[in-house]
Amino acid sequence: MASQYGAVSTEDIKDRGIEMPLDDAPPTIRNACMAILFVIHFVVVIILGVLYGSFDSPTNDEAIQSVPNEVSKVITHVALPSSVIAFILSYFMTGFVLPRVASFLVKGTLLGSFVITAGLGTAACISYSSWVTYVSVTLILLLETCYVYSIWRYIPFTTVNLKVAIKGMTQNCAAYGIALFVTVLMFLWGFFWLFVFHGVWMNIDKMGKDNDCFNPYVLNKENLDCTRDLYDHSYFVGLNTFLFISLYWTMMVLYNIGQVTVVGIMATWCFDIDDADSCWSPSVTSSFVRSTWYSFGSICFGSLLTTLIRAIRAIIDKFQRDADSDGDNCDANSICMCCVQCCFSCFEGAFEYFNDWAYVYIGVYGEDYLTSGRKVMEMFVSRGWTSLITCLTIEYPLAFISLTVSSLAGAIAMVIDNNEIGEDGLWDSFWIGFIIAFLISQVMMNVIKGATKTVIVCFADKPEEFSENHPELVMEMVEAWLKAFPDCGVEVPGQKSVEASIV
Repeated sequence: MASQYGAVSTEDIKDRGIEMPLDDAPPTIRNACMAILFVIHFVVVIILGVLYGSFDSPTNDEAIQSVPNEVSKVITHVALPSSVIAFILSYFMTGFVLPRVASFLVKGTLLGSFVITAGLGTAACISYSSWVTYVSVTLILLLETCYVYSIWRYIPFTTVNLKVAIKGMTQNCAAYGIALFVTVLMFLWGFFWLFVFHGVWMNIDKMGKDNDCFNPYVLNKENLDCTRDLYDHSYFVGLNTFLFISLYWTMMVLYNIGQVTVVGIMATWCFDIDDADSCWSPSVTSSFVRSTWYSFGSICFGSLLTTLIRAIRAIIDKFQRDADSDGDNCDANSICMCCVQCCFSCFEGAFEYFNDWAYVYIGVYGEDYLTSGRKVMEMFVSRGWTSLITCLTIEYPLAFISLTVSSLAGAIAMVIDNNEIGEDGLWDSFWIGFIIAFLISQVMMNVIKGATKTVIVCFADKPEEFSENHPELVMEMVEAWLKAFPDCGVEVPGQKSVEASIV
């Protein structure tokens, strides 16, 4: 059976391809121009790596020469054990512990955030005793109180969504493997980028000059071009800008491939359980194919927009620092740049939220980037779900799990290492293990976040088809939704009596 959503079975894929939503038309490559642009840029980076890439150092410092041995110790004594421990603990916590205590953990971490804020505010009042500090802390605590109070009623619905997402991902556990594989690719890309950037930087003096300028056997250099003009400087600045954009753009593309793959798997589980009923189900393979082929251009488009916005943010921050460099933060330049920075921060935050949900629609329906962003917002607004977007509190328990796993992995790394690396004893092992475990656990938590957003979109868009595959889970979602929003009903065939009794 072929699903019209998310991904489909790979059986007989040559005959029917990957079905797209709402029709039986053959699959279409979306935003192909952006995919081509990304490939061209990637080829350029590879060429730069071939021409200039290097890790050679101009010095023979013994400390530099000993770096490979230290890195080897870090990998074998801390990095690998911490990674394995973080993966096992994260999977155990999210797959077995969190579903059983989801409501308690959501409420506890939400209240815990308030307690931490109150504690930091009290410490600030003690350290900086002034009326300004008292007023500021009081306002912050009032805002925190209002926030906790306003979202408290949404916790049951958030809890149910979290349980459904975890169940879907646990049943298709290879999704975690895809996410970790993409993360490894991101690390490898970062390593290769450093290789290219270091080589370019080491060849800075040779760029724009004749090769004989650096040849000691050439005595007469009067007719050689050994000076750097404005064009050479512009070339160097442009090359470095290109490399930094390439770094972030490629990182975002890889990350979003993982997210869209997770969304496709979860959407298939919601709408066609037959294609997503095992660890390495057909939906895992076909969702990855869609992300890396049919939806690859859409992912590149959204990732490029994010990269450009981050680049603009860096430029604005640079201008802000320059405006404040004279020590006067209240002059016209500083005030103007502060206003620009504030306005752009609002735009950046709104775009990032819009961007996240656009990828959900790309993964569920395979639409192009702009259509996905427009349709997902239209869906929420038309159905009265706009307020829900700001009420997802799953970050609190997931952040708590991530920090818990990282701390345990760091402690275990201290025991395994036995003071083999670093100069500060076991604390070096702890912090290295903590950071690595935190990165791994965040990958796992991002899978759950993406799956939870997918559940919300599927429930909002096609609750009747969702109910056909998971009637009991949808019943729980309807009950929790109507408790949080009694004036906003959900029409699900076979569940009207539940709606009436709750409202």
